[in-house]
Amino acid sequence: MKTKSLIAATLAAAALSISVMPSASFAQDSAAASSTAKQVKPTAIMLRASALRSRPTAAGTGDVIVPAETRVRVESKLSNADGDWWFVTATGLGGGWILQSEAGDPQN
Repeated sequence: MKTKSLIAATLAAAALSISVMPSASFAQDSAAASSTAKQVKPTAIMLRASALRSRPTAAGTGDVIVPAETRVRVESKLSNADGDWWFVTATGLGGGWILQSEAGDPQN
């Protein structure tokens, strides 16, 4: 009986001293997830007041005007026959398309 108790105590002590290291794939997955979470979209400052257009075309209309010197977040970019366009969002104003030339250089 003492032998069984001694074995059980030894196994319990051994289990307490074992630490489990995360697998390499777990560490890689965690690093990828944190780098994705840290990815920040660039912002730009409007050079002049511009309408947030509903479509990336010169004929696209927009009722919302973004004032000059407003910081906008560049969500996506597109080039077509009408020029180079950015889909931007501005706090309190929503989102829409502007010509790239209407804003300064994007910064992270």
